[in-house]
Amino acid sequence: MGKRPYLDLENIVQLFIMKLLYAMGISEPIRVKCYETFIESILKYHLPTVFGHLLAESKTKLNKTIKSAAKLSHIKLENITAVYNSVFGTRCLTLTQ
Repeated sequence: MGKRPYLDLENIVQLFIMKLLYAMGISEPIRVKCYETFIESILKYHLPTVFGHLLAESKTKLNKTIKSAAKLSHIKLENITAVYNSVFGTRCLTLTQ
C-alpha cells in the first residue's frame, strides 16, 4: 500500500464543512464545537494509544490538518501535542478515581 495522504477524502469533507460554517456566518463557539465533533473527537479516541508511536512526520501531518481547519474556519485551535496532553491527563484522572 502507498502512503496515505493526510488530506484524504474524509478530511477534505470535514475541512470543507468547517469552511462552509465560516462562510455562512456561524458564530465562533459553534464552529469550535463542530471542529471538536468532526475532527478532534476522532483524534482523541485513538490518540492516547498511538501518540507515543507516531513518527515526527505523522505528527506534522496531523498538525497540518488541524492548521487547515483553523485557517478555513478562522478559529484558534491547539496543536496535536496539546490535544494529546489534555486527553492523557483526563484519562489518567479517570483511572485514579
